[in-house]
Amino acid sequence: MHTVPEIAALLLLSSLTLVNLTAATAPLSDIANAVNSLASETFALKDYVSSVATSSNVGGFPSIYEQLDEIHDNTLSDIGFTSGTPMIQDANDQQVGYESYSNWVQSLFELTDNLTGNAAALISLDHEVSTRMPFEIRIFSGVVNAYLFNLIGLWPTTTAYVAQASNQKNQVDAHFQKALDAYISTGSLNMN
Repeated sequence: MHTVPEIAALLLLSSLTLVNLTAATAPLSDIANAVNSLASETFALKDYVSSVATSSNVGGFPSIYEQLDEIHDNTLSDIGFTSGTPMIQDANDQQVGYESYSNWVQSLFELTDNLTGNAAALISLDHEVSTRMPFEIRIFSGVVNAYLFNLIGLWPTTTAYVAQASNQKNQVDAHFQKALDAYISTGSLNMN
């Protein structure tokens, strides 16, 4: 588990890494596989959060944070796949790319809904969650936002995929905000 100063240093390093990325291209199959892998990790974390909340497993919090950090790091690493990658011109490839994008988006919806729905239960187990989880959500949502933006850039603007993916990205942003609000409001209620 990272401490707050370590996370801040990682965030700064991550930002500097993004600025210094070299143009590297990746085949669509590698990008789709990476995005689908992120979806699998995200679905697994959603299930783990549920198990911690329903079993009142206080000892599970470090693993939640570690898994969020790992998905964050993998997402940040995968952003490099899209740097310098030309737009997807083939219609079949566009569909494959969109399916993997949508799969990850669905996993993000489910994770954030799960975090939102379990906020009160998790905070009741450990009040530190009321401050730590919003921090984790903010950091994670930032890198997710960057990667979704880069993935959207792989489709020509003339395709319907850009509008659909942009709409989904906006929904992901709203889901992250709802999860963030759940921890902030529930945490402040428990402090009174």
